Amino acid sequence: MKSKQIHLTLANDLKALPSLCQGLERVLSPLGLDKRVRYQLEVAIEEVFTNIVAYAFSDNTPHAIEIRLNLEKEAITIRFEDHGQAFNPLSTAAPDLSKPLCDRHEGGLGIHMIKTMMDEIRYQRQGGKNILILKKKRSLFSKKE
Repeated sequence: MKSKQIHLTLANDLKALPSLCQGLERVLSPLGLDKRVRYQLEVAIEEVFTNIVAYAFSDNTPHAIEIRLNLEKEAITIRFEDHGQAFNPLSTAAPDLSKPLCDRHEGGLGIHMIKTMMDEIRYQRQGGKNILILKKKRSLFSKKE
């Protein structure tokens, strides 16, 4: 398989989420990914996007969120870029999963899930942009659906 790149530019609006999900379906379906791997990619991408929309911008004006998928033989890399407030998700503490849900601090569970599901995560602040890179190794190409 040759490397293939997909580039999406979405508005910082949750109304863009269905378009994102449909785009992911079109891109990921033909790859023959293991069902679990595909689910993890979809959840991670949707979670990062919704977090950017919810927390990155303090005003109510439109902002672009860039998402680039690099589909390679061995891995899928997703790169998110936004001009929102600086935020390094890698610096967040893991939630205390031993506590009952009602006793936990709000937030952090989605980031914890992403850290658990992805094989590699990198963050950098460069040129006034948040750049978050997620990498998922492509498990066996056989579908298990």
